[in-house]
Amino acid sequence: MKLNELLTELRKAVNEASNVLQEKNLETLSKYFVQKKISESETVCMPKTIRMDYPVATEDGKVAIKRVDVPLISLIPVTNSKVEKATFSIDFQMDDEDDDVKVSFPKKRFGEVQHMSHLELTITPDEVPEGIVSIISKYNSMIQNQIEE
Repeated sequence: MKLNELLTELRKAVNEASNVLQEKNLETLSKYFVQKKISESETVCMPKTIRMDYPVATEDGKVAIKRVDVPLISLIPVTNSKVEKATFSIDFQMDDEDDDVKVSFPKKRFGEVQHMSHLELTITPDEVPEGIVSIISKYNSMIQNQIEE
Protein backbone atom coordinates (compact mmCIF):
# COMPACT_ATOMS: atom_id res chain seq x y z
CA MET A 1 0.00 0.00 0.00
CA LYS A 2 1.26 3.47 -0.81
CA LEU A 3 1.77 5.85 2.10
CA ASN A 4 -0.53 8.47 0.57
CA GLU A 5 -3.27 5.81 0.19
CA LEU A 6 -2.97 4.96 3.89
CA LEU A 7 -3.13 8.63 4.86
CA THR A 8 -6.10 9.17 2.53
CA GLU A 9 -8.00 6.30 4.17
CA LEU A 10 -7.25 7.64 7.64
CA ARG A 11 -8.47 11.10 6.60
CA LYS A 12 -11.62 9.52 5.17
CA ALA A 13 -12.26 7.73 8.47
CA VAL A 14 -11.96 10.96 10.45
CA ASN A 15 -14.18 12.82 7.94
CA GLU A 16 -16.79 10.05 8.17
CA ALA A 17 -16.79 10.34 11.96
CA SER A 18 -17.32 14.11 11.61
CA ASN A 19 -20.15 13.56 9.11
CA VAL A 20 -21.88 11.12 11.45
CA LEU A 21 -21.67 13.68 14.27
CA GLN A 22 -23.10 16.39 12.00
CA GLU A 23 -26.03 14.12 11.13
CA LYS A 24 -26.62 13.45 14.82
CA ASN A 25 -26.51 17.19 15.49
CA LEU A 26 -29.19 17.73 12.82
CA GLU A 27 -31.29 14.92 14.31
CA THR A 28 -31.11 16.76 17.64
CA LEU A 29 -33.23 19.55 16.12
CA SER A 30 -36.07 17.08 15.59
CA LYS A 31 -36.32 16.88 19.39
CA TYR A 32 -37.31 20.54 19.43
CA PHE A 33 -39.22 21.08 16.15
CA VAL A 34 -41.85 19.31 14.08
CA GLN A 35 -42.26 19.88 10.34
CA LYS A 36 -45.65 21.03 9.16
CA LYS A 37 -46.66 21.25 5.52
CA ILE A 38 -48.53 24.51 4.96
CA SER A 39 -48.85 24.29 1.17
CA GLU A 40 -47.81 22.09 -1.74
CA SER A 41 -44.43 23.78 -1.92
CA GLU A 42 -43.81 24.99 1.61
CA THR A 43 -42.97 23.23 4.86
CA VAL A 44 -42.22 25.04 8.10
CA CYS A 45 -40.68 23.91 11.35
CA MET A 46 -42.94 24.49 14.32
CA PRO A 47 -41.47 24.45 17.81
CA LYS A 48 -42.53 21.60 20.06
CA THR A 49 -44.06 23.24 23.11
CA ILE A 50 -45.39 22.34 26.48
CA ARG A 51 -47.96 24.28 28.44
CA MET A 52 -46.80 25.30 31.88
CA ASP A 53 -48.47 27.00 34.80
CA TYR A 54 -46.45 30.03 35.85
CA PRO A 55 -47.06 31.95 39.09
CA VAL A 56 -47.53 35.70 38.68
CA ALA A 57 -48.29 38.47 41.13
CA THR A 58 -51.64 40.19 40.69
CA GLU A 59 -52.23 43.91 41.20
CA ASP A 60 -53.61 43.24 44.68
CA GLY A 61 -50.44 41.34 45.67
CA LYS A 62 -51.86 37.84 45.42
CA VAL A 63 -50.41 35.01 43.40
CA ALA A 64 -52.23 33.85 40.30
CA ILE A 65 -51.38 31.12 37.85
CA LYS A 66 -50.84 31.97 34.20
CA ARG A 67 -50.69 29.33 31.47
CA VAL A 68 -47.67 29.77 29.23
CA ASP A 69 -46.74 27.87 26.05
CA VAL A 70 -43.03 27.14 26.32
CA PRO A 71 -40.91 25.83 23.41
CA LEU A 72 -38.83 22.84 24.49
CA ILE A 73 -35.73 24.40 22.92
CA SER A 74 -35.84 27.12 25.57
CA LEU A 75 -35.91 24.58 28.42
CA ILE A 76 -33.52 21.84 27.38
CA PRO A 77 -29.85 22.57 26.65
CA VAL A 78 -28.92 22.17 22.98
CA THR A 79 -25.69 20.24 22.64
CA ASN A 80 -23.65 19.58 19.53
CA SER A 81 -20.51 17.48 19.25
CA LYS A 82 -17.46 17.64 17.03
CA VAL A 83 -14.28 15.64 16.46
CA GLU A 84 -11.65 17.73 18.16
CA LYS A 85 -8.66 15.48 17.67
CA ALA A 86 -7.84 12.24 15.88
CA THR A 87 -4.80 10.19 16.80
CA PHE A 88 -3.74 7.06 14.97
CA SER A 89 -0.74 4.91 15.76
CA ILE A 90 0.36 1.76 13.96
CA ASP A 91 3.55 -0.20 13.36
CA PHE A 92 4.48 -0.45 9.70
CA GLN A 93 7.49 -0.62 7.44
CA MET A 94 8.26 2.06 4.85
CA ASP A 95 10.11 1.40 1.62
CA ASP A 96 11.05 3.61 -1.30
CA GLU A 97 9.93 1.82 -4.43
CA ASP A 98 9.82 3.38 -7.91
CA ASP A 99 10.07 6.92 -6.51
CA ASP A 100 7.05 6.24 -4.31
CA VAL A 101 6.88 5.61 -0.59
CA LYS A 102 5.10 2.34 0.17
CA VAL A 103 4.08 0.97 3.51
CA SER A 104 3.70 -2.63 4.56
CA PHE A 105 2.56 -4.25 7.72
CA PRO A 106 4.83 -6.93 9.20
CA LYS A 107 3.28 -10.37 9.31
CA LYS A 108 3.08 -12.13 12.62
CA ARG A 109 5.32 -15.11 12.98
CA PHE A 110 4.53 -17.91 15.37
CA GLY A 111 5.34 -16.81 18.91
CA GLU A 112 5.72 -13.11 18.07
CA VAL A 113 3.62 -10.41 19.64
CA GLN A 114 0.96 -8.99 17.30
CA HIS A 115 1.36 -5.23 16.77
CA MET A 116 -2.04 -3.64 16.99
CA SER A 117 -3.11 -0.35 15.51
CA HIS A 118 -4.90 2.18 17.65
CA LEU A 119 -7.31 4.92 16.58
CA GLU A 120 -8.44 7.53 19.09
CA LEU A 121 -11.05 10.18 18.34
CA THR A 122 -11.62 12.93 20.86
CA ILE A 123 -15.23 14.10 20.64
CA THR A 124 -16.03 17.29 22.49
CA PRO A 125 -19.04 19.56 22.85
CA ASP A 126 -19.20 22.19 20.14
CA GLU A 127 -20.45 25.73 20.54
CA VAL A 128 -24.13 26.18 19.84
CA PRO A 129 -24.47 27.96 16.47
CA GLU A 130 -25.45 31.65 16.63
CA GLY A 131 -28.67 30.93 14.72
CA ILE A 132 -29.86 28.54 17.43
CA VAL A 133 -28.79 30.98 20.17
CA SER A 134 -30.80 33.71 18.42
CA ILE A 135 -33.88 31.48 18.09
CA ILE A 136 -33.70 30.51 21.77
CA SER A 137 -33.35 34.18 22.74
CA LYS A 138 -36.45 35.11 20.70
CA TYR A 139 -38.45 32.26 22.25
CA ASN A 140 -37.36 33.38 25.72
CA SER A 141 -38.62 36.89 24.89
CA MET A 142 -41.90 35.39 23.67
CA ILE A 143 -42.29 33.49 26.94
CA GLN A 144 -41.60 36.66 28.92
CA ASN A 145 -44.26 38.51 26.88
CA GLN A 146 -46.80 35.77 27.64
CA ILE A 147 -46.08 36.08 31.35
CA GLU A 148 -46.36 39.87 31.36
CA GLU A 149 -49.68 39.98 29.46
